[in-house]
Amino acid sequence: MYLRYRLYRVYDIGGLVFGILMITLGCITIFKSLSGAFLIIFGAYLVFTDSACVIDVTHYRISFPYQLFGFINIGKWMYVRRDMELLLTETKKPFKVRCASNRIIDVSDAKYLLLLYDSKEKKSFLILKTKSKGKAEKELVRLSDLLDIQIREGSFSGQYKVLKI
Repeated sequence: MYLRYRLYRVYDIGGLVFGILMITLGCITIFKSLSGAFLIIFGAYLVFTDSACVIDVTHYRISFPYQLFGFINIGKWMYVRRDMELLLTETKKPFKVRCASNRIIDVSDAKYLLLLYDSKEKKSFLILKTKSKGKAEKELVRLSDLLDIQIREGSFSGQYKVLKI
């Protein structure tokens, strides 16, 4: 059984908008020249390329591929060992908003990250990113049961430092 979690778009929202624009221009110009086909292919690359986490539960392995055009996976498989641990942590990514009265307001966007720690505690791998704490806790328990690995202490209490990504 495979579990797939989409982590982030490689080219973010700017690439999405520019890619849709390129596909639209390509559809308009394809009837006049073959350069429209290049625009469609380039736009599809920008729109559908993303980063993901794929977990093979039956073989206890995990992969972090880049998915080119949404279906071509580029990445290696890594085996999940029993001495690895799962950790749930919260991030607060701050950004500034200017309102109509010319004031600057700092707003933080809270997200919950599910991380897989290596046995040496030097490497951590991002598995899941969500805004809901309940969904993150459910997936933490589910993955712990499916992969037969432990949950690191302090995952629910928030003892660990806030990661800034």
